[in-house]
Amino acid sequence: MCGILGVIGGNIEIGTFVNCLESLSTRGQEAAGLTGFVNGFISEKCQGTAVNLEKNISNPSEIIDVCIGSTRYSTIGTLKKETMQVHLAPFIESTSKGMLSLAFNGNIIFPLVNGEENDGALLTKLLKRNLEDNQDIYLAVKNLISEVDGAYSTLALIGDDKLIAFRDPNGIRPLCYGKTDGGYIVSSETRILEKLGLNSYQFIPPGSLFIFTRDSLEKHRIFFQDSHHCMFEWTYFSQAPSNIDGKEVYQVRFKLGEILGKLLQKRKIKDIDYVIPVPNTAKTAALGCASSMKIQYADGLIKGSSGRIFIKPTQKERYIAVRKVYEIVPSVIKDKNLIVIDDSIVRGTTLKRVIELLREKGAKSIHVGITTPMIKYPCVYGIDMSRPGELLASSNSEKKIAKIINCETLTYMTIKDLHKAIGVKGLCTACLDRNYPTEKAETLVKNISSMNEEVRLYEQNSISR
Repeated sequence: MCGILGVIGGNIEIGTFVNCLESLSTRGQEAAGLTGFVNGFISEKCQGTAVNLEKNISNPSEIIDVCIGSTRYSTIGTLKKETMQVHLAPFIESTSKGMLSLAFNGNIIFPLVNGEENDGALLTKLLKRNLEDNQDIYLAVKNLISEVDGAYSTLALIGDDKLIAFRDPNGIRPLCYGKTDGGYIVSSETRILEKLGLNSYQFIPPGSLFIFTRDSLEKHRIFFQDSHHCMFEWTYFSQAPSNIDGKEVYQVRFKLGEILGKLLQKRKIKDIDYVIPVPNTAKTAALGCASSMKIQYADGLIKGSSGRIFIKPTQKERYIAVRKVYEIVPSVIKDKNLIVIDDSIVRGTTLKRVIELLREKGAKSIHVGITTPMIKYPCVYGIDMSRPGELLASSNSEKKIAKIINCETLTYMTIKDLHKAIGVKGLCTACLDRNYPTEKAETLVKNISSMNEEVRLYEQNSISR
């Protein structure tokens, strides 16, 4: 998983571009990078969020000619300083058409990655090969999509005058674009386009290739099939102001909260003082839940600015972060009966620690509502929950999980109600029901479960966003 951003023309300053990359750190906060042409070719990469790129930019007011950038979130492997330049997007290859650089959001399942390369580097090499073989961008991308299995919303620069964007046939990860005076901007999330002053934008369809120049746009729909948008983008990953393929994230999360409130009411829980969220992604759902149940909403937990806990790379870091990140509002917690709303339970680390903190501060009772159904199966499309053994719901019932995290009751969203709240025709819910939308995924999941040699090598040698 990562955030990607591309600009061609449009009178955008490099400092503004970096600031927008920093805003995409909610999709990846381990590292950031950019390549492009700003008064000559530039390539900058850094550990941490994109704010660390600023020290390498001598003149932030210089105007971008064409540029792509990426923020990194590891799903497999860890990022080491000595290998950062190799493993961090954008990846660079030299071609007969000029410099090729590429960044993408997702995860490549097939072909599996071996040796020193990661899947982003492999995707770049495959695109280079197809460009050299075909000498035509459309045919090159068509052949690439035909041979690759996985999730990949992709941006690439070809030379200094073309920005291309393409999306896997299932459209698992989001990608949108808008037109500026003199150019185009492409981003993982619509909120970045709005940040840059674009109130009008469109979505790149699944299985499509868009070729941008400063004054033209070619649109090609290469593959037509049912879409499978990642449900986790709405429940957790994308930020509330964003719109994914026509559905605003805020509205979906509020609706999820309303539905969850009705499910909680069926439990006939009495004498609740407050509905509180585990901030920040559950805030909107908690508002919907409180409205549905006619119970007062309150911010009982205040979160600092040390980043998103779920996307921290190790379990130890997640556990330590909970204590550091959250502060308790005593008047909301002490001697109170609470409904706590969270967006998901993956490993249970965050929520278990949060409940411990609430009880330490005197909470009388804690009832938990979760807006994502039980996550039982690995995600192989770019979210860091690829091992069945680390998923709390893979081997535990709802009742057992309630006991593990130490709450009075636990209520999950149903898969049926999740579809109702999101309201799009096609969703990827493979982590909930094991219905993987791509051909190679089930084989990989079986191999992960059995830990055979092929997957052992995959986990050791590949690094994803």
